[in-house]
Amino acid sequence: MDYNASRQTSTRLEYIEGLKVIMLLCVVFCHLSEYLGIKYDHEWEFFWATLGAIGVSGFIILSGFGLTYSRLVSSVTNLQVIAFFYKRFLRLLPLYYLSLFTYLLIVNLIEPSNFVTHIFLVHTFFKDYSHNPGSLWFIGLIVQFYLFFPIAYKIMCQKRGLFFLGIVSVLLYALGLILDHKGFYVRESFISFAIQFFLGMNMAWHAYNGEIKRYSSPIVVILAIIELCLFIISVKTSLLFKLSYYIYFVVLTLSKISLFFIILNILIISKNSFQHFHKFASVLSTMSLASYSAYLFHRPILTVLTKGSAWNWVISHGFSDSQRFIILSIVGIPLIFLIGYWIQKTYDSMQKKFIIKVGKL
Repeated sequence: MDYNASRQTSTRLEYIEGLKVIMLLCVVFCHLSEYLGIKYDHEWEFFWATLGAIGVSGFIILSGFGLTYSRLVSSVTNLQVIAFFYKRFLRLLPLYYLSLFTYLLIVNLIEPSNFVTHIFLVHTFFKDYSHNPGSLWFIGLIVQFYLFFPIAYKIMCQKRGLFFLGIVSVLLYALGLILDHKGFYVRESFISFAIQFFLGMNMAWHAYNGEIKRYSSPIVVILAIIELCLFIISVKTSLLFKLSYYIYFVVLTLSKISLFFIILNILIISKNSFQHFHKFASVLSTMSLASYSAYLFHRPILTVLTKGSAWNWVISHGFSDSQRFIILSIVGIPLIFLIGYWIQKTYDSMQKKFIIKVGKL
């Protein structure tokens, strides 16, 4: 790779902060109907489930982007593996374990064997444990990518490294489909999301070289919209469910990735076209900072909200499903971000004090 190209050295990218917020909202909106107890027809249930899946795929792309971009703009050229794992796990795991115990206290108790798999972060390989409790399966998936990243980054820095990683990601995805079809539970492991992670790494490289505008080129937008239209037609006509297993999941994957890039294009165009976009930057930055903690704790927060006396009053007054959805969204989403921001700021402050104290020893 040519490291003499023009560099984008800023570590703060407004469209990335916006994407984090939107992906989190996709996940939260997906779960709102669950807490409301709303029963949709099959078409709408599929829509909400897909919305959550878009958020998950988006977070994987953003994880690949964040890990790669932060490394590219750092002053350290060589990745120190031990230091990398220490820094990333210190940022990720303490809050994860806190949220796990919060789930057990507030949301739902789980059996001991399930708890052990979550402690050791291997729950994504067990069908009965992966989504119980709730959304924490995603953290196990992220840890797998953390373990994989040092090798992937070293490959990326070689000549034609991105091309090679692209081929590997497609092969891993194909392997994931085959294993899943044969009954092995790998649907929520890193091999099934390898393409998304690679796209994030690739996007980081181009952002670093000031070429992120390539993703807002007309041809990318046109292809993404065509894919989105085909996906909607498939769902509306139930055609998607009549396709073969492999085509079904490939179409789903392409659709989720396409929607991510549609949103990316909208944010880039908005940033470049609207003079007042920067006024929202501080809000996006604050919400983005809260995104990890908000993701971890949004289910406990929604559980408390929907089991309180205020929510019983809403139910007793006979509000419709759509009205209850709007009420919970208006109250719950700001609360999720506010609590997430407070948790993240508190933890970041404690983490800094810990690092300073350790440095003095």
